[in-house]
Amino acid sequence: MRQFLCLFCVVFLMSCSSSKVTVYNQTMDQRFLASTHAKTPDPRNTKDFIGQRLVVRTNVSKKELKKHDFVAKVYVQYGNRTQEVYTFDINKSTSDHIVTLMEEQFQKKRGIATYKVELFKDGQIDAVFEHQLWCPLIHLSD
Repeated sequence: MRQFLCLFCVVFLMSCSSSKVTVYNQTMDQRFLASTHAKTPDPRNTKDFIGQRLVVRTNVSKKELKKHDFVAKVYVQYGNRTQEVYTFDINKSTSDHIVTLMEEQFQKKRGIATYKVELFKDGQIDAVFEHQLWCPLIHLSD
């Protein structure tokens, strides 16, 4: 029994690893506002409150963070076939970076279609997270 317990602990602890980059996309509307659930007045609740946010979580060990410089580069492609690139310096072992697209900008850009995140360690790519539908934009000249 003791051998089984030791084997289980070794397997369990070795399987507990976390990715350096995780990303999730969240749609925001009136249900996202606390005032909707509390039934309190809120000027945002009367407008067309709609949007999306992309939450990029980086998880780097403190040991690595002390030795190396980390930067996250986030490529966001919108529904209107445009792309923006955001760059974040990584200063904490676990940190969240949020790209928000709300109301008028959400309508104009037609939402977040896909995204890709590259984590750089001392200028070299260390980790990549891609949305399932990610592909580079192809620009055609007229």
